[in-house]
Amino acid sequence: MLDVVIRTKVSIVLLLILAGISVYFWLTIPGQIEDGVYIGTAQGFGGEVELAATFADGNIVEIEVLSHSETPFVANQAFKKIISAIIEAQSTDVDVVSGATYTSNAVINAVNQIIEVNR
Repeated sequence: MLDVVIRTKVSIVLLLILAGISVYFWLTIPGQIEDGVYIGTAQGFGGEVELAATFADGNIVEIEVLSHSETPFVANQAFKKIISAIIEAQSTDVDVVSGATYTSNAVINAVNQIIEVNR
């Protein structure tokens, strides 16, 4: 009889601990980004790349390059490919454009900066 009481009390304590841990992790999960336009910057090959990312319903719906000092014939193709890949994947975990690695990483890093700051 004593074993049943002890097991019941231990089970209740473990259940309460598990519930507490669950609540802690639930409250620390970052939320989605509020709707709006956010500005991010990152270092490219020729200098700083500044872009604006528009979020709606927690999703990236548009990314616009505001300013850059990259070589135009290299950067324009990278901007187009990386931006469309990020929007399609809803993630910055995308492949960089060959021959425009610095520019690709600048776009990825600027979007990551926006996400980290606003989550």
